[in-house]
Amino acid sequence: MQADALICSILGSTVAPLEPDSPLHAIRGWDSLMMVSLVVRIEELLGRELTETELDGLRTVADIQQLVKEF
Repeated sequence: MQADALICSILGSTVAPLEPDSPLHAIRGWDSLMMVSLVVRIEELLGRELTETELDGLRTVADIQQLVKEF
């Protein structure tokens, strides 16, 4: 799964093409509820809870892509 597709599914709409270094907080419509939804969705994909280090590292589109690259 691509990070862009995952972000769009969380937001429920399409977003402009995102650069890997785009910060999540800069995405239009992004808020803390979206972040929680993202974490839950990633954990479902991975079949495990994210570690504290992984959670702290979720800041950019590239960070998401790194976690979900196998899906």
